[in-house]
Amino acid sequence: MIEVALVIHEKKVILSLKGVDGATTQTSWIDENNLLEKFFVNLTTLCEKGRVSKQEISEFTLESGLATGYTTQRIAMTIINALNYSIQKKASKREGWSYNC
Repeated sequence: MIEVALVIHEKKVILSLKGVDGATTQTSWIDENNLLEKFFVNLTTLCEKGRVSKQEISEFTLESGLATGYTTQRIAMTIINALNYSIQKKASKREGWSYNC
């Protein structure tokens, strides 16, 4: 099971990948109201460093100290929820379930 965690503390953003063997790879940056722009670029880099394909990721988590009213927090929640939703849909499709998008 491969997990990706997005951690936001004030302006510092940490993206970490925990592999099957328990090894953790991470990257971080200072948020300049560009979370959406940097998230997927850093996720790709993280997967390359950890030698993991994005399709192998089983869960995305979010840890944040920001209030839900902050735009960065809302964007982070949307990214994580959308990625977890896509994982569920992929799992359903692999199991032979049908669904409409």
